[in-house]
Amino acid sequence: MPEELRRNGGKTFVRVEIEVQADGRTEVHLLTTSGSSDLDRQITESLSHWQWEPAIQEGVPVSTKERFKLEFEVNG
Repeated sequence: MPEELRRNGGKTFVRVEIEVQADGRTEVHLLTTSGSSDLDRQITESLSHWQWEPAIQEGVPVSTKERFKLEFEVNG
């Protein structure tokens, strides 16, 4: 467990923005850090491997951005 996470009692969160291009390519932007650069890197790397589909508007794929808050709690 990263030391920064241990100091926070094993709880933290990040806010990310996922940009999905019309062609399905994605970019992950970290908006709020977890307090641990190692954990931030692991989160953004993991999210970049997720499969996302572009939104469809009037039958045509379009680029979109969505924001998410991801909460983490480590027990033990």
